[in-house]
Order: sequence, then structure tokens, then C-alpha cells
Amino acid sequence: QGLLHSQKTDMTLEHTIAPHQLQSLDILAANRMELEARITAELEENPVLEISENTEIEQDETEDELSLPLSGSLDDSETTSYETENLDENRDDFGESLERFLENGTDFFSDEKQGGSIFDVLTTEKSLQQQLLEQLNLSDAPAYLQPVAEEIIGNIGDNGYFDSATAEIAQTMQCSIETAEEALRFVQTFDPPGIGARDLKECLLLQIAREPEKYSPRLSELIENYLDDIAKNRLPQIAKAMGLPLDQLQKLVTELKKLAPHPASGITPGGIAYVKPDILVEQKEDGEFDALPVRDSVPKLRLVSRYLKMLDDPFTPDDAKSYIREKIAAAQQLMYNLEQRTSTIQRVAELIVANQHDFFTVGPEALKPMTMREIAEKIGRDESTVSRAVAGKYMQTARGPVAMRDFFSSGFRQEDGSEISSRGIKEIIKDAVAGEDPTAPLSDSKIEAILKEQGFTVARRTIAKYREELGIASSQLRKVYR
Repeated sequence: QGLLHSQKTDMTLEHTIAPHQLQSLDILAANRMELEARITAELEENPVLEISENTEIEQDETEDELSLPLSGSLDDSETTSYETENLDENRDDFGESLERFLENGTDFFSDEKQGGSIFDVLTTEKSLQQQLLEQLNLSDAPAYLQPVAEEIIGNIGDNGYFDSATAEIAQTMQCSIETAEEALRFVQTFDPPGIGARDLKECLLLQIAREPEKYSPRLSELIENYLDDIAKNRLPQIAKAMGLPLDQLQKLVTELKKLAPHPASGITPGGIAYVKPDILVEQKEDGEFDALPVRDSVPKLRLVSRYLKMLDDPFTPDDAKSYIREKIAAAQQLMYNLEQRTSTIQRVAELIVANQHDFFTVGPEALKPMTMREIAEKIGRDESTVSRAVAGKYMQTARGPVAMRDFFSSGFRQEDGSEISSRGIKEIIKDAVAGEDPTAPLSDSKIEAILKEQGFTVARRTIAKYREELGIASSQLRKVYR
């Protein structure tokens, strides 16, 4: 009965929300790019609407300055994360642990990648499959192999791994398994290196085979026989088994960390992700901060004067006047909703800036706990309104573009009564790990003690959760052997 009542209530609410209210909610929730598309559509559909002079939807000087690559957030970790979907059972045993071990290695980034954004990757408007098909079409593949290779490419996932089996390809294409294997080997010669691998081991070996002169001769042996041990950071045991001094093994591991666990990890269809901030945060002379709407972030609209004159023209047919009035009402409602969007976002932004002053002067570690409910109460609106107001919206700050939603988080109270956000705790954890002795990395219990010394009581399981969210491996996997 309760469920039935809830369903009836939801249906009643659906039917009681007027179209202009739905439009208002949609416009508030839209980010700038979505809003521009919405306004463009309205301009095409409503002849009485036009853009005021000196404003335009196309990119202007403000957007040249503020349409910035999405290069960070409040949790600005340099750790690059890799998708782990579509890994077959052969990789499940140790693949995830190995990739984390690779990703957290000090030498994982080459010099030219050091400090780069996770979005600073090869950009393309074409999908991985499209690129592979282009390479196939430009290749000298025999006629009998081409359709089989196309089927192989169709079974390569976005991470670059071959997600099927050659036996299944052979059955689908009515060819021999040997032909399917030949087609797979042919596709594996394409770029990026490692493409079409069936498991992590093959992915790494394919990359070495592409340029064997770049790598130590024993790196292949390490990959062939000791990936599971590498995933568990058992370097002393591996060194003994391979008959190598520990420092030589560490050089091999350094080489291993330069290989990509996922061959297609640097390919993102659609290019670099850009954001268009709605709010510009500026510091005033007195040290306080202002939250200002970005100039022309919402194009200024107006009514076309010709249609207004037609309403006063006695020769205009009544049905035409009725149509014009209808379109004027729709245009005025749209302009009102756009003004409300700007006003609501600015009011929320002003409260964020006032509450999070220390973030702008100190950094992410100074973030305070803040909930959407608190902001909603201060502006006299529903919590859902605040949620829509910050969804997909960014502030342009001296630290770069920051998602407005990232300013909200739960928190912890210090012994002196002051509070810190969960992101602030994460910053302390990140700083502690960054300054640790790599030969004796901090365990979660030691991090717990560090937080306790600073007046924060945080459960060890919470520390482990935050550490994993930051992409920081366990102390066992972080340990460096000398």
C-alpha cells in the first residue's frame, strides 16, 4: 500500500508541474554548453526571439579566456586511473593489483608526461575501431584475411583488449582457427602498441616486441613468469628466482612501469574535455572574494520589434496576432527562466565563496564541511534546487576551473571544535604519503595516528577508503626495496 501511495504521489506531482516550471528546472540544471544548445533551438523555433546586439552564442573573448581544459578538481591527484572493464579471467587474478602497482610507481610517468592532466591525451574525433579500420584499409592484408580482421576489430573493447576468442571468430566468419589467429596477429601490428591483446601479459609483451631494442633482454622473462609476484611487490623473491641483484631488478621494474597496462588508454573520442565556467571568482583589495557571473555566459535575448508592431497594426489578422502573443509569452517565460538561472547560480556561488574562503587562500586541504541543505536553507529554496544549480557548473578560480559540486562534502570535527571536510582529510593523507620514506611506507594505522596528532579521529576503514579513492596503493605495494 505504501508503494502504491508513493507511485500515485509521483504521478500526481508529474501532472501538477506546469510546462514553464519544467523548463525552469531544465534550464537551471543545464551546463553552459547544454544551455547554448537549448537557446539555439529556441531561437530556431520562436520567430519573435533574437539575440541582443553585442552578445552571441558563438565563442567570444570571454570564452577564449575561460573555456579551459578540465585539468583538475579539488582532489587534484596526479595518479592516472585506467579502466579495468572487459578484462578476461586470466587477468582478473592479478591484473588490477599489478596495474595499481604500475600506476603508483615513481617512474610510471615519462618526463614529458610528468605533471600532466589526465585529459592531456591523444585527442581524436574518431573511435578506436574507426582508427583500426582505417589502418586495415591502408594495409596490405590479403583479401581472405580482411573480413576476418574486421570482425576482430569489432571485438576490441575501448581499452584496446580483444574481448572475444579466435574460436568464436572462426565460427562467426566460417574460417579456420588458424586464419582467425593470423588475423589477430595482423591486427596486433597496428597502433597503438599492444592493441588486440587478450590479456595483460600479452599486452605488455606486444609493446616490447614492437621496439625490442628499447628494453632490457630480461624484461620479457620478468613479464612471462613473475607478473603475479610483481602485483604483490615481492621484489626480493623475484630477484632471487631470477638470479639478479635487487637494484638490477628494480631497473627492470622501472622499464615495466613505462608500458601501458591498457593499449588504448591514451585515446579519447571527441577530443579534450572543455568546461565553460558560469562564475568568475576574483579577490578584492580587502582580501575577500567575489563570485561574479561570467560575462555573456548566458546570451541576452530580446523580442523582435517587428512582431511587437504587428500586434498594434489593425491590418494584422487575428489568428496571426494570437500566434504572435503565444510566441511572445513563450519568449518572455524563457527570458525569465534564464534570469532566474543566473540569479540562483550566483547566490549559491556567493555562499560557497563566503563559506570556503580558506580554500581560495590556502588550498584544498582547508575545505570546510558544507552540505547543499545548508545552502538551500540560506537562500530559501529546496535542496534539489541547489543540486541543479551546481550540477555541471564550474567556477573559474586562480587555481583553475573547479566544479561547484566539489565544494560540498561531509566533514570531521577537531578536538578544538573546528571542522574540516572529507576532502581536507584526503589532502592530509595525500601529503603524508607524498612525504613518506618509500622504503618504509606509512600503513593505514600510521596515517590514523598522524590524523590523530592533528586532532582528527578517523576510522582506519575510512582512511583505507579515502586512500583508494585517491588512487594510492596499500603500503605493501608502495614499498621500495633498496
